[in-house]
Amino acid sequence: MAKTARGRQRPIDKSVIADRPPPGTRLLSKHDVLLRVNRTYPTIWHWMQRGLFPRAKDVNGRPGWVEAEIEAWIAALPTAKIKGDPR
Repeated sequence: MAKTARGRQRPIDKSVIADRPPPGTRLLSKHDVLLRVNRTYPTIWHWMQRGLFPRAKDVNGRPGWVEAEIEAWIAALPTAKIKGDPR
């Protein structure tokens, strides 16, 4: 049960939850991707050209990235070295 603004209980509309795509299959906008990777679009574009970043899909003339591909790219980044790590 979800609460209304007045604190009353109301049933959750499960049809809204069922209509959502499974995690990782949604498309991310350019803005979402730039926030996640903390880089500018020219950098992302250059990386896509060189095959270093997942290519965008064409979504009615706008770029869209598959969330799972972006998450996999982030997960594959090397771990940063810190002081005291063995050489």
